[in-house]
Amino acid sequence: MMSSETSSLLDNNDKVGPGNLQDTCQETKVYKRRYYVVVVFCVFAFCQGWIWNTFGPIQGAAEHVFGWGDSTIALLANWGPISYVFTVTLFSWLLNVKGIVCVLYLVPSSRWYWMR
Repeated sequence: MMSSETSSLLDNNDKVGPGNLQDTCQETKVYKRRYYVVVVFCVFAFCQGWIWNTFGPIQGAAEHVFGWGDSTIALLANWGPISYVFTVTLFSWLLNVKGIVCVLYLVPSSRWYWMR
């Protein structure tokens, strides 16, 4: 049964392999704004890492001033990845169900709500 299914799927001359590549090559045009997006993404990623690692270098002073322990300061650097795990599922579901417009309006408003 498996061989008949396989042969019926491959009868369409759509066989995959290195000998069946198209002879035509498509040219790709590279836009300068592509590099702008990469640079902006890298700057945001750098700033995010910088912000989440604020208390690592000043661990000794923060322990005395705020009365925190080593585990509290270690947890501060982990809040970014922890919150990502919970929010990525929510926003992925919203993106599939409601579309990108809903997500684009919700993300800045949720940031504003938690930052006030």
